[in-house]
Amino acid sequence: MEIREAITLMNAKMLLWIKESISHVPNLLVALLVVMVFGAASGYIKKVAVRVMSRATRNTSLINLSSSLLRLVVIAVGIFVALDILGLDQAVTSLLAGAGIVGLALGFAFQDLTANFLSGAFIAIQQPIRVGDVVETNGYFGMVKAINLRSTIIDNFGGQEIEIPSRDIFQKPIVNFSKSNERQMQLNCGVSYDDDLQKT
Repeated sequence: MEIREAITLMNAKMLLWIKESISHVPNLLVALLVVMVFGAASGYIKKVAVRVMSRATRNTSLINLSSSLLRLVVIAVGIFVALDILGLDQAVTSLLAGAGIVGLALGFAFQDLTANFLSGAFIAIQQPIRVGDVVETNGYFGMVKAINLRSTIIDNFGGQEIEIPSRDIFQKPIVNFSKSNERQMQLNCGVSYDDDLQKT
């Protein structure tokens, strides 16, 4: 009898779970639709932001940074709206409360990545170098090919691409040969003791 009662209770519990799952299917579909709409909207908003900011500034790094952050914000809003539709209000509150703690922990765990990200953001805003500039930094000479948040890519005119972390670019001296049209070159030459200095 105890086995039959246990089986009956299990069947009743399973039926209850199935009924509850079926009742949540419409909300789940709506939540998925919301996430898809916000995902598509984030891409469109990013394109619009790039167009609008391109009229205000020519700083491509700043434009890419701002538009990417805006897209992430839109996607995050869509996820929170979807969770609210599913009735996971407590989960949303927990996520918001734990975001600060998780961010702090990740900041300590990935100090180099965080430093490179922040340095890349400052490089994009201050523009000590731009794409196409001929620079010398960290012992490397070449043309700036790309400026990313994590690193800067330099073409050394020898067929190689050098990727330098943004933190090193931001903290160490940069010689930018493209800031002015004037350039000074130093040539080392020797003169023998027998040569006439007046003629040379």
